[in-house]
Amino acid sequence: MTEDIYEGDLEMQIATAKEIVQARRFRMITMAQLRKMGVALNRARYFITLPEPNRYADLIDSPQLRGLLLQNTRSKFSQSDAVQSDLFG
Repeated sequence: MTEDIYEGDLEMQIATAKEIVQARRFRMITMAQLRKMGVALNRARYFITLPEPNRYADLIDSPQLRGLLLQNTRSKFSQSDAVQSDLFG
C-alpha cells in the first residue's frame, strides 16, 4: 500500500502535500527533493513510490515494518530518568 507521489491525494501534511503537487507539475521528484521539502522520510519512505529505486518500498508487507518505524523514534510520552520535584512538599 505505497503512495505514488505523482498520483497521491493530499493525505500528508497539507503544506508539504501542496508543495509536492506544485513541484510534480514541472519536474521529476526525487528522495533528495522530498527531504528538502521537509517530508519526514524516516517514516514516509516505506509508503511512497518514486521513479527512482526505493529499497524501502519492498518492506511494506514485511512483518518487521513496525519495528523499523519505531526503531529511531522517541515517544514524548516515554518515561524519562528525571524525577519530578514535589510542588507542595
